[in-house]
Amino acid sequence: MVRELVFALLAVVGCSMPLEGERDCFRARGLSEAQLAVVQEAMDEWNARAGTELRTGVDCTYTIVMRDMPKAERLGEWDGETVSLRPGTTGIPEADRDILRWEALHELGHALGLGHSEQPEDVMSAYHSFQTGLTDGDVAAYRLSRSGS
Repeated sequence: MVRELVFALLAVVGCSMPLEGERDCFRARGLSEAQLAVVQEAMDEWNARAGTELRTGVDCTYTIVMRDMPKAERLGEWDGETVSLRPGTTGIPEADRDILRWEALHELGHALGLGHSEQPEDVMSAYHSFQTGLTDGDVAAYRLSRSGS
């Protein structure tokens, strides 16, 4: 019952249903080797810190793509099937890598069912903290979402 209420609330606030079980697999399309390595680092961090099982593969339910989005649009998005990430635009390789890492961590968090955090330091903050690593708050929010309470 609680789980159904959480899903209903997520739908109301615009978050799609979280991934489950074997569907935690993403097919990568349009990512360079370097971009894919950054996305894999983000997946590895969610897996290590929160106990998820995110991975990339060929026969996957979900997709991760790089796509150009006008600067006025979001840096990335999760639509329930696809994580879309915007290629870096600063022209500074280290900065673009950090932004991509934050984007991947943030959008994968949405794919896992998390909404935005009100804590500005969290990766899941709506305020684009560009935090390059998950915070304890991000991990706690994920675990709470899985506890059914």
